[in-house]
Formats: sequence, C-alpha cells, structure tokens
Amino acid sequence: MNNPATLGCVNGSVIESHFLASLKWRTYAALTRIGAFNASANVDVTFK
Repeated sequence: MNNPATLGCVNGSVIESHFLASLKWRTYAALTRIGAFNASANVDVTFK
C-alpha cells in the first residue's frame, strides 16, 4: 500500500488505524505448512 491513509485518533497521544495485508509465498514448501502465523510491521510516518 503506497497511498496516503487517514489515521483515527484514539486519545490525546495515540493514533491508530487497521490495515489488511496479504502475503505471497516464495516457495511451495512454505505454502504447504499449516499452523499459526503472526506478523508485525514498522510504519514510517511523515508530518507536513
């Protein structure tokens, strides 16, 4: 997602927004594994 996104204010110091992302498996072996999956991401924010 390389587009501006509107963020919602949760309280005076926390801004939050939820995004849905998908993954593209690079190997068939990774695709055949079944189990729990967790991911995290870092987001850079620029203020103008």
